Amino acid sequence: MTKLTVNEYQETIFDPGITINEAVSQLQELNSKGKKAKGEFNGVTLYSDTVNVDGAYLSITGRTEADHKDLVKSIHENFKKDEEKHKENIPQLTDKYIKLGQEVLDESKWRKWEEIVPIRLRDLYRGMELDCCLDIIKVLNREPSAWDSEIENDDWILMNEATDIFESQNHSGMSANLVANMVEQFAVGNIGSYFKKRVL
Repeated sequence: MTKLTVNEYQETIFDPGITINEAVSQLQELNSKGKKAKGEFNGVTLYSDTVNVDGAYLSITGRTEADHKDLVKSIHENFKKDEEKHKENIPQLTDKYIKLGQEVLDESKWRKWEEIVPIRLRDLYRGMELDCCLDIIKVLNREPSAWDSEIENDDWILMNEATDIFESQNHSGMSANLVANMVEQFAVGNIGSYFKKRVL
């Protein structure tokens, strides 16, 4: 039997979101109709005349189908346990972050901070943005006497340091906007607004 060259396989484009099993089935169906096809899945090329489920899983994930499903199940179970533990700790974490806020923020911001702490602890980031916001404001608050004269100075050391901290926090687009908005809301005067314009 003559072996086909790579160029003799018809290119198949898998739909976004398709599973490995669905990709294998699609190629096997084409093969059953006498069509030789290939398709790329997560950077791995699968061929209709040689593909099988375990082989595809091994090539793409480094595990058999059964091992991969066991791993996914374990990750999901651990995530649920971690999520439940976090929910149980929210009352203690709320007290912790309220006290941290009172150590860093101007007293005029305390009431609003107390309101948003439990909300942020229950969101997608589980309060990560609270730490990020306080770390930045802690730096900006170091020299309040310089705010008016230095706020638009591109070389102001504290603004540069705060910007470096923000960038080191590795935000997604969503978390970047959230933290920048929080800094704008909880920093004193216009310094938070200037910081937001600088980082977004």
